[in-house]
Amino acid sequence: MGKILQQLKEKRKIIDVIAIGIVAFLLSIPNLSQNLNLYFDDGCQHLMRAYGTYQTILRGENWNIISDFVNGFGYSWDLFYGPLSEYLLLIFGVVTKSFNTGFKILTYLLLFLAGRFMYQCVHEITDNRNTALLATIVYITSPYFFTDIYIRHSLGEAMAFVFVPLVFWGLYRLFNTEKNHYQLIFRSSLLDFEP
Repeated sequence: MGKILQQLKEKRKIIDVIAIGIVAFLLSIPNLSQNLNLYFDDGCQHLMRAYGTYQTILRGENWNIISDFVNGFGYSWDLFYGPLSEYLLLIFGVVTKSFNTGFKILTYLLLFLAGRFMYQCVHEITDNRNTALLATIVYITSPYFFTDIYIRHSLGEAMAFVFVPLVFWGLYRLFNTEKNHYQLIFRSSLLDFEP
């Protein structure tokens, strides 16, 4: 009887992760539209930074400054935004050979990771998978998250949705577990990640 319950628990973890992936895909359906305009608000800046950085790397120049921008004077691409979102967009853009497609894949990945980390955080706090799944769906369908992804195209703020559950999960572990109390919050959260 104990083995059967253990197998059901293991399958429930996998089913929940698949459900989060499906919900994230359903929420990403507007990205599949060819008419989605990424060239307003922050979307244009992210795409131009990624493309400009790609061109600078191909020329073998210092990739922190895009020399083609500002009439040849150059522009420091990490002046207002941190580089993590741009690195990911650059990688997906190069792999897919389209920075627009890379942007769309990155937004799906952000939805999925935000949901996955929120699920893990709430599950550990409540020890209830149903509550964790509900909290995850509420979190990734929040209007502000949608605004960041589909209206403002703000990769930096959308990426913050991935890290907020990690911080709260790490804080919970920091104050409620006796082992690993000395480790950094972020490191502790990632080391004990369950699939």
